[in-house]
Amino acid sequence: MIDVNVYLGKQHETSQKEVQIGKKAVLTLMEPYFNTKRCLCADNFLSSIPLCKLLWDYGIDYLGTLRANEIEIPEVILKNKKRSPESTLFEFQIEIRTKKG
Repeated sequence: MIDVNVYLGKQHETSQKEVQIGKKAVLTLMEPYFNTKRCLCADNFLSSIPLCKLLWDYGIDYLGTLRANEIEIPEVILKNKKRSPESTLFEFQIEIRTKKG
């Protein structure tokens, strides 16, 4: 059994705000699966491009949505008046994993 501490919100009035709670939770929960060539799917609460890159380094693929205000989103993906309101764009990057060592 894995011992996991799940963040359940602010517990005490004196507790400090923890930064990157989602990232820490994902890394803690995914640690047993590092380098197993699995894919993690998550919503926009947990998604960020730096987290995707970090998981990639640990051998985990990531599929998720991003909030529109993320600074890492390429300009071409953001809202554009010239694009149809009901259109959809997908951004992806293909890299080939090579065995290290």
